[in-house]
Amino acid sequence: MPLRLFAVRNVAAANLVQTVMIAGMFGQQFFIALYLQLVLGWSPTEVGLGMVPIALTIGLFSLGLSARMIERAGAKGVLVGGLLLIAAGLLLMQGAPVDGVYWRDVLPALLVMGAGAGIAMPALPTLALADATPADAGLASGLLNTTQQVGAAIGVSLLASLAASRSETLRGEGRAALDALASGYSLAFAVAAGLALAAAGLAVTLLTGAPRSSSRRR
Repeated sequence: MPLRLFAVRNVAAANLVQTVMIAGMFGQQFFIALYLQLVLGWSPTEVGLGMVPIALTIGLFSLGLSARMIERAGAKGVLVGGLLLIAAGLLLMQGAPVDGVYWRDVLPALLVMGAGAGIAMPALPTLALADATPADAGLASGLLNTTQQVGAAIGVSLLASLAASRSETLRGEGRAALDALASGYSLAFAVAAGLALAAAGLAVTLLTGAPRSSSRRR
């Protein structure tokens, strides 16, 4: 891969934003599944079905609404708005209690995060490829796919370490096992929300706006 790609401002910035965003997003999916199974006592099948709403919401917003929003508000504005929605959904999950109820404590967070991811993820390629030359477009797209995997690995390892450390500390202080586990997950959701907010801040600071017609040309 030619290192000159990283000299293209939007390519480098979009990949940095995506790494931080995916670190929070991928980590939250992992911990929501653990919360449903280990804290609420759901079976693996129930957990899979419980995660369907976020997938449907991402599909609805990314396929039906994101392109029109980018045309109206620009890719940068849509990306930042999506990241703020992701952070809001994660903060909703951060408050999920030990005796939580799916419809009240989990589903609203899934829908908010799904909406945010559905509009943010299509905006990133628009921004990353806006300044890339036609010859580098394929490389820039491949780089985005690579940083998705990097962000996911960083997010899961970081959040898992923090959650486990928090839970072990509380258990050592005499807290009940489920209470300590839920508190660890709560910390993970809070940190993931911070990552989403950090990604929004990086997007505002580092990214330049792509032409609103760029997604149409592609």
